[in-house]
Amino acid sequence: MPPIKPFSFIGLCSVSFVLIVWLPESVFAPFNHATAYLAGLCLTFFGEHPETAGAMISLGGFRVRIITECTPLYSLVLFGAFVCSVPVGLRTRLAGLLAVMPLLVAANTLRIALVTIVGAAHPALFEAVHVYLAQIVMLLLVIAASLVWIHWATGPGQGEGPFLLRALALASIIFLPWLILNEAYVKALDLLTTRVFALADYRLEIPYGNLVYFQTFNTVIYLALILAEKWLSIKAKIAWALAGALILAAGHVLFRIGNVLLTAFSWHPALPLTIFLNLFGEYLLPVILWVAAVKGRQYQKEPES
Repeated sequence: MPPIKPFSFIGLCSVSFVLIVWLPESVFAPFNHATAYLAGLCLTFFGEHPETAGAMISLGGFRVRIITECTPLYSLVLFGAFVCSVPVGLRTRLAGLLAVMPLLVAANTLRIALVTIVGAAHPALFEAVHVYLAQIVMLLLVIAASLVWIHWATGPGQGEGPFLLRALALASIIFLPWLILNEAYVKALDLLTTRVFALADYRLEIPYGNLVYFQTFNTVIYLALILAEKWLSIKAKIAWALAGALILAAGHVLFRIGNVLLTAFSWHPALPLTIFLNLFGEYLLPVILWVAAVKGRQYQKEPES
């Protein structure tokens, strides 16, 4: 595990996410339009003929609208917070930011182009491919870029390449069963949610209309990171997997409660809360839990050295 300052990392990410949620969506419109334009340009290199207008991409009658979460903004925030939380010189940090951030923008552009092609050819696969590439592959790519940078900035690491390959392979294996069980999992969460509101004598019926509830797929990336970590014992992996999954599930319940407050009770302050919970849970919480697991092992080993 690199010499990252966890509290600095968490604080920088949290403040950035709060700021993003607080700012109106119109602030990010140019970023959304630029992302759509780059993705459309990328599609032409694949021999496609997309139509791009503002934040909208059309391909063969299939339309994709780019929102802020589709842009590389959150990946850039995550990587930037990592770089700024490692005790190295300013020049080294700037070199990392200038070298890696364009690569993350390019990777995100390619991601959008690929999911658009899939959506145009096989619309039923769009949501599954979208959540796989957006949440799992992109987050692992950010972690990979961070580990490569720290390897360059502070010296040799401890097998980052094999670790990330293991994590990607495990995430790919876990993804399909989680996709199959996703709706049942969300229904179980909503059973708990309805019982929370029943305490106040509210009877809720929550409809289901989505193939993929993407807020829950942080569980896949977290389990992949924990299981791929060779420095954890089997017992520690099981303990951290169960504890982390319960923490993530609590976040999912809070998100569902926020949705109920917004849609059923028209409590509009719940909107920024649910957006923040989504961003924090999707991009930051799995990484925090993984760092805590590995850091915890290091602290336990210190007295023996």
